[in-house]
Amino acid sequence: MQLSEELLTVLVKLCLRAKKFNNKMNIEQTGELLLRARAIDSKLVENVSFAVEEEKKSKSQPPPTDTKSELQYTSRKQQNTLSGFLKPYVRENVPSFNPPKRMSKLEIAQAKLAEKRKMEAKEPAPARPSGFNIKKKIVNISDSESDHDSDNETQDGNLFTKEQVVAKMKKTKAALQSLQAPRFNSSNTQSMKQIELMQKKKQEELMRLRLNVDTTPLYKTILSWSYNNDKELPSDYDESKYKPITDKFESVKDYRKTFEPLLLLECWQSIQRAKQVGSEIPFRLTIGSRSATDSFFDIYTSVKKEVVNETRCFGDNDLIVLMMVDNLPPEEDNRGIPRKLVEKCTVNCFAKVKEIKNTNGPYADVVLRVSSDNKVVHKISPSMELVGLKVNTMTTLEREFSSLYGLQYYDLSNEIIQAVPDPVETPDEKKINKLKDVYDVNDSQAKAISGTVQGQGFSLIQGPPGTGKTKTILGVIVLAPGVKANISTSKASTGSVDNKRKILICAPSNAAVDELVLRIRNGIKNSKGETFKPNVVRLGKSDAINEQVKDLTLEEQVDAQLSKIKNNDDSSIRAEHRACIVERDELRKKLESNSLTETEISKAEMRLQEVLTKHERAKGCKYRNREIERRNIQFKILNNAQVVCSTLSGSAHDVLAGMSLTFETVVIDEAAQCIELSAIIPLRYGCKKCIMVGDPNQLPPTVLSQKAASFKYEQSLFVRMQNNHKDSVYLLDVQYRMHPEISAFPSREFYTSKLKDGPNMKLLTERPWHEIEEYGPYRFFNLRGRQNINDKTKSLYNTTECKVILEIIESLYRKFPNIDWSNKIGVISPYKEQVRLLKKTFVDKYGFLITKQIDFNTVDGFQGQEKDIIIFSCVRAENNTGVGFLADIRRMNVALTRARSSLWIVGSVDALVSNKTWRDLFEDANKRNLVTQAYVGFTKNIRIGEGNANSSQTPNTQNITRADANKKTISHHDNAKKRTISDDGKKIGHSDNPDFSKMRKISKTSNPLPVKKYSGQISANKMTKISQPKSSGVILPRAPNGAPSGLVKISDKKKYPTKPSGRK
Repeated sequence: MQLSEELLTVLVKLCLRAKKFNNKMNIEQTGELLLRARAIDSKLVENVSFAVEEEKKSKSQPPPTDTKSELQYTSRKQQNTLSGFLKPYVRENVPSFNPPKRMSKLEIAQAKLAEKRKMEAKEPAPARPSGFNIKKKIVNISDSESDHDSDNETQDGNLFTKEQVVAKMKKTKAALQSLQAPRFNSSNTQSMKQIELMQKKKQEELMRLRLNVDTTPLYKTILSWSYNNDKELPSDYDESKYKPITDKFESVKDYRKTFEPLLLLECWQSIQRAKQVGSEIPFRLTIGSRSATDSFFDIYTSVKKEVVNETRCFGDNDLIVLMMVDNLPPEEDNRGIPRKLVEKCTVNCFAKVKEIKNTNGPYADVVLRVSSDNKVVHKISPSMELVGLKVNTMTTLEREFSSLYGLQYYDLSNEIIQAVPDPVETPDEKKINKLKDVYDVNDSQAKAISGTVQGQGFSLIQGPPGTGKTKTILGVIVLAPGVKANISTSKASTGSVDNKRKILICAPSNAAVDELVLRIRNGIKNSKGETFKPNVVRLGKSDAINEQVKDLTLEEQVDAQLSKIKNNDDSSIRAEHRACIVERDELRKKLESNSLTETEISKAEMRLQEVLTKHERAKGCKYRNREIERRNIQFKILNNAQVVCSTLSGSAHDVLAGMSLTFETVVIDEAAQCIELSAIIPLRYGCKKCIMVGDPNQLPPTVLSQKAASFKYEQSLFVRMQNNHKDSVYLLDVQYRMHPEISAFPSREFYTSKLKDGPNMKLLTERPWHEIEEYGPYRFFNLRGRQNINDKTKSLYNTTECKVILEIIESLYRKFPNIDWSNKIGVISPYKEQVRLLKKTFVDKYGFLITKQIDFNTVDGFQGQEKDIIIFSCVRAENNTGVGFLADIRRMNVALTRARSSLWIVGSVDALVSNKTWRDLFEDANKRNLVTQAYVGFTKNIRIGEGNANSSQTPNTQNITRADANKKTISHHDNAKKRTISDDGKKIGHSDNPDFSKMRKISKTSNPLPVKKYSGQISANKMTKISQPKSSGVILPRAPNGAPSGLVKISDKKKYPTKPSGRK
């Protein structure tokens, strides 16, 4: 069917909401209609779009005033005034005016009373009849009843009769019953629809209030602080405002009064940390103008584009400091602004980046908001050049603040302030067995999935290390209410947002979210046991997301679909543009020869201007069309998504807020690692069921302010709910990660022996190096070293432990050269300086590529990861200074549960036994005969297949003396002097212990580890020769005859079996 131009014009105006064309269509509908209209007649659509936009612009801008006439009027007015002033004074005959006499309040009152008395008197009202019953008599009753009633009235003084009172009570009761249980007739159905409509409007209003929180109180406080203050607490600190977080709160107001001061304390500490690190680059900005708004000034500045786009010195929503720096070097100086000038500057003030606009020129327009109370602001004037320095990014803090102030409008606000989780329910055994069969989970996982999906409000799942938290979350996703029906099919619906409910998956870190997204995209099982891949959207910046899931981000999916849309470029405009260029060149030639008339010049200018205008219009239309297409695609992708994943802070993305999406079910992974205000951010989208998965026995949230931490600000919402209701937690009690010898102590110490090992875990985690007693599944290396402290960072380090750990790993490489050690070893420590020293020790010997093979990290940075071998460096070596970070049992739990096959602890017993938990650990290892006395060079005495010469069961710590260690050290040095001489006369070390120090360093192109993998089963009765791998990497010394330096005896059960069911 062909549409006429008039009808098509009306349709386009409807889509663009032109004057007198308002409508209730949403963005998706208008965009779809515009795209179809453009397919019919693109030129007409572009012309109408341009006309409507110009009309809107003309209405929004005030009409231009005639500057000349205004100036003439002003000057004429001034002339009249001056001439009138200069005229000689002329007295005119004006009658005199006498003002009325002023009256006192008493005289005014007397006058009013006199006026009132002049008014006519009114008749008094008739007297009230006696008694209380003043109702008229009922006419339609019998004579007998009338006589009876009249008699009672005369006797009782017109009171209600007994019968009337009973009848009235019955009538009232019937009315109440009718309200409580309405009948569903046609009128009631209509009223129910009205009630549903009112409830929907109420929910929309609550959503608006949750998403649009005024952040003025936050910035009124922050922008009034002084950047020169280096103290731990801000200048406006008031002790009376701060109180510890309680397990329950009486009201939302009480909750806000407790959390808001602590949130500001954390913000202040983040500012102090940024000043200490000092990694940001100073930049220049030029002041344009300023305008006053409430308690702030908005300052309009200009900054070079490369500062914003290339070096990225600051961005939207950043907190910066503006400085008036003296002796600023010229802008042409390529060295930039010296850091010393910035640090010495004392005339400064905080500013928040409100808006950044990129212009066509080399500069970008930046709007900054500053406090009007700051005295420095009044010294700022136009054209002044200032220095800016980024202090902090305010996005997360602002979202936490908005969640705090929007909490009163949350559906789960009462459960949050009271910290009440849903109680644990005992599910049906048949249902549990079905879940186990379909989803391949164990009992505890099946109970957690079934109970949390059926529950309301908050549900808690505690998942100790290796218990399959991710697998449990996948089961929750499949069975979540409202998602189960949609997720069972791969076909995406094309209805509106409300027709398809979704589930929101969040975690505190990008790494945790990416791990979940990776597992979901690989496929999950539905209720029929069939594997399928649901539609997943990952929200967040692409540069912070794992490469394996980057294609699932909203930005990447939108760009991919936009690239498929063909751009309908108007070739006629290009042809006109080329013709104008040819004409311009001809005119230039004529101009040079002076053969061009003024008429021809004016015509050429007019023609060129028309083409340029047409080009600009086409360019504007193309940009608008592209933005419409982008919004439509964005809408469709999120509408068709079945699962949306983001970080806790990223869940407050503007796209979700703009589309008014609702997420009734929210799942938070690692919920015990986030502060409470972060945990409630994703609940703003109408959440009615929140499932939190975490482990309170592992690391708590990271809080910078120690003062705020003393008020329990680092406590998570998960922990607060668990403190109130310890029995309302689903515990995943089977671990599938660790060798039983590793899990024994953590299970008993941290989980009251409730954590059990999965089936065949000993067989699954056996490795070839377990043949050496010192390199078994679990070992404590007792070492006497010396701890030192970095004067700048105040972090501890221990060089002796670094040397011993290097020897242990060298010994492993030498004794098992056929194993691919890539990504099998992790070296962790609670101190950053020790991690830095360990990394430097290995890099100095093997080159930088060794860091790609061995993971060096802090305990906090290693949470959520696992390796075959974990070597834990304790650092502490003095028994009179305590154990510091090691005293935190949550950090200790994380360190002891990262290993799959072997956990080796390197530390000083004398220093560690001052802490009860560490004393228990040592006593447990000592009873199990798993303590080895270590020193620099002790690995030379380790043999494959022989008993441990250095392992002894030590009865108590007092028996371990420095004299014993010194004897061992002396013995070691004596043995080291005995050398064997090779055929060429060079020393090559012991014949049975090759000198590993003779290895050459790894080249930048070589692999530092052998790449030949352990192949599997080898007979225990045979001594197998291990050939040198041909791949580049570590070069092991060989015997003179060319054979390898040692023989390895390996038991026959050494294949790496597959993991059992239930593993995450």
